[in-house]
Amino acid sequence: MWLHFQLVQLVCLELLFNDTMLILLIVLGILLRTQSNHPVFWLMAWPGTAFHELSHYVVGFLLGARPTQISILPSTGSSGNQVHGYVEFDNLSWYNALPTALAPLLGFVAALMLATKLTWAMTWTNVALWWVCVAMISQCWPSNADWKVAFCSPVGLAFYGALVTAVVVL
Repeated sequence: MWLHFQLVQLVCLELLFNDTMLILLIVLGILLRTQSNHPVFWLMAWPGTAFHELSHYVVGFLLGARPTQISILPSTGSSGNQVHGYVEFDNLSWYNALPTALAPLLGFVAALMLATKLTWAMTWTNVALWWVCVAMISQCWPSNADWKVAFCSPVGLAFYGALVTAVVVL
């Protein structure tokens, strides 16, 4: 817990010294998110989509949800809607549904950590880092389907609610 706090504190201190860059990253991420129907969106958001789906996969795997299929390429869903990516699981249950479904929120933390490496220099590396950070911020919010899975189990909600409460109180 102490190491986690120190890491968060370090990232926050780094970003406070460059708050203009942080604000710009968040605004660009939100703007990219609002353009999800644009034909170029998929390419611009791909690093974020990849992180989003991989986070579902990894957390689900670690918690025993047994991922069976993953796609980080766009496709058309069963109702004709555009799907940017997906992960399917064999064993979602009360103890793993919520953290697996909300795993993409880790993308915001990862983008903030990566943002500490950004500068205003116009090098190819820096431009690529900006792109990845903006894409990760744009895709870190769980989808509607993710929220449905996260809140599908009252037992899981009670368990994680109690866990968060205990951590905050202690």
